[in-house]
Amino acid sequence: MSIDLKEVTYDNYEEVMQLKIPKEQVKFILTDEEIENQFNPITSQMLYGIYCPGSHPLAIYKDDVIVGFMIYNFQSGEKCGWLSSLIIDGKFQNLGIGKVAIQKFIEMFYEKHELVPLVTNTDKDNFLALKLYEGLGFRKCENMDDYDMDVDNVFLVRNL
Repeated sequence: MSIDLKEVTYDNYEEVMQLKIPKEQVKFILTDEEIENQFNPITSQMLYGIYCPGSHPLAIYKDDVIVGFMIYNFQSGEKCGWLSSLIIDGKFQNLGIGKVAIQKFIEMFYEKHELVPLVTNTDKDNFLALKLYEGLGFRKCENMDDYDMDVDNVFLVRNL
């Protein structure tokens, strides 16, 4: 399986915007208010990735087809990198693509950035994501005070 990560640009953003996730997963991405107002979860995450300072949106390709995207946040001098979003299109879930994409992301992150911990979070009821992150070396972190974040259900991977 050939999985590649490429920056979201003018040339590929429209394909990213076509991604779809199963309806039951929307609650893991949007707030209740966003769901009530019928926000599109892909649009919401894409706007975050474009406009949030330090955000880097990446398209996930499988054999030259966009099958998902992720957003990570990092600015030089920060105490950690943050994997803030991972979305795999519903048609491509449960094929191991998310796992390979995160592995490639970790390698890429440490090639480009400082050796700092990587952090991510997920809903406590998102059991598939919890299993995925724990299988990739992320460990629950009860206290995020050292990282200036106040987030529940956070996982941490130490420097490689």
